[in-house]
Amino acid sequence: MDNPLQKWILNVLRTQLGVKSTTPSWNILRECGIEPFQFNWFRATMRFYNSLTQCNSQLLKGVLHADIRLSPRNDSCWSSHLLSALDGLANSDSMRRQLMVCNPVNLNQFVVDLRSRHLRSWSQFSTPDPRDTNCRRLTYHQWCALPTREAHANHPPFTVPKYMFLDIPKEVQRSTARFRMRVHTLKVEQASWSPTLSPVCDRCDTGDIQDEKHVLFNCSHPQVCALRHKYAALYEQNFSFLQHHVSFRMPCTGTSHHVSSKDILVFLSQDNNKLPFFLHDLMCFYEQASSQTS
Repeated sequence: MDNPLQKWILNVLRTQLGVKSTTPSWNILRECGIEPFQFNWFRATMRFYNSLTQCNSQLLKGVLHADIRLSPRNDSCWSSHLLSALDGLANSDSMRRQLMVCNPVNLNQFVVDLRSRHLRSWSQFSTPDPRDTNCRRLTYHQWCALPTREAHANHPPFTVPKYMFLDIPKEVQRSTARFRMRVHTLKVEQASWSPTLSPVCDRCDTGDIQDEKHVLFNCSHPQVCALRHKYAALYEQNFSFLQHHVSFRMPCTGTSHHVSSKDILVFLSQDNNKLPFFLHDLMCFYEQASSQTS
């Protein structure tokens, strides 16, 4: 992420989403459905290599052959960089053999392998539970990010969330993005800034950590309960929530209920235009409560 162009793209995306500069870069790219600049650079480089192998200029072909023959002895050669960048690809060995004899590489297979390598970087965030490790990227992957699609040559594996396509006020989009990528002012985030602060919710007596899971399902503050009733359709769309989440029907009991990571993900991925407004109202309440406390 140190590439100057990549930094510029990320700064533009952060400005558009209204999130902080500390928001993880990988989260921003996935939220916007954009692949890293390095992916596009590598794909363009491989296209350039293929065109060199098939060009009509004998001079260019001779330069390519000479560079490849020098690559085992000199790592400053262009082809040496290209060969080393293949590390980690599923078909890297066969691609290296093609490169060493100046044959074109199957570009579709190369793109699929490259996208698969990028997707594998998310596998480390499949465990543990976000509440066991306060990590923004882990929380985003398990609770908020839309599931990735299978790596394909013709389209990226990421799906852009619906709020990106809605004609909603800027502040609503901003609150939604901040909630989804954990750059809000909930207690769990404040505790990560200062070890002296407690992540436990100070708006209710549940003794629960004030995080995304808590404010969506377990917080028993009357105003939060009123918001859940106001946006009752968001909960009614998912019958499983009504089966085990009793606090939706009795929202002020202060009873903690088991809500899985999958439940949170399904709730935040639902196709309902009111969801961004619900998240915005939630964020406004807790931000106001936080400012009054401080």
